[in-house]
Amino acid sequence: MQANVLQLKRITTSVAAPDNTPAFATVGGVLFRCSYMQLEPVSQNGITGSWSPSTIDNVTVGTTTYYYTDANQCATAQTLTVNVTAQRYYSGICCD
Repeated sequence: MQANVLQLKRITTSVAAPDNTPAFATVGGVLFRCSYMQLEPVSQNGITGSWSPSTIDNVTVGTTTYYYTDANQCATAQTLTVNVTAQRYYSGICCD
């Protein structure tokens, strides 16, 4: 008597996930009480999210880290560190 042999084949499928890393311009040093770049809610590669804190504090001297999270797009969380310096003059321009 011949035994019935069942062969199972394993089929695997891999799907490459898109690169969901938000890309943002870097922020150089910010001068105390001077204008600064706004934190954009949409990354350069189209990922929408929000920053916490939501705006750069230019009246507190020191370093602050800002955290970016996406709006349910499975993107990688990002951080941005901004240093506010006590200098109020840049190339002869007063920032009052």
